[in-house]
Amino acid sequence: MKKKILIVEDEVVTAMALENSLRKAGYDVLGPSSVAEGAIAMAGVYRPDLVLMDIRLLGPTSGISAALEVRKRFNIPTIFLTGQDTQDMRDAAALSQPLAYLTKPYSEAELHQAIADACAQL
Repeated sequence: MKKKILIVEDEVVTAMALENSLRKAGYDVLGPSSVAEGAIAMAGVYRPDLVLMDIRLLGPTSGISAALEVRKRFNIPTIFLTGQDTQDMRDAAALSQPLAYLTKPYSEAELHQAIADACAQL
C-alpha cells in the first residue's frame, strides 16, 4: 500500500518540487498546506502516514507547533525540512519527536532516504 505523505511548506515552488518528486517515487501526496492550522486540519481528515513539515510557515503558528499538535492529536510523525538550523531550533523541534531533520538545501537522494527510513519505522 502506498504511504500517504502530507506536505506542509510555505514556499510554493518548493512545495511543487516536493510533490512532483514524491509522486514519481510512488507516494500518495496530500497538500500542500502553507499554514499550521491547515496542516493540522488536513492531518485529522486524511490521516497521512507522515508529514513533511517546514518550520517557518505562513501565519502566526510555526511548523514545530503544528508538528507537536499533529503528534499529540493523531500520533502522526514528522520529518522537518527547514532552512532554520540552529541548536535552539533543533532542540525545539526535538520535542515533537521528528523522524528526521533535513536542512535546506537538501538533495533529492537525502529526502528519499529520510522518507524510506521513516516509513520503515511506521
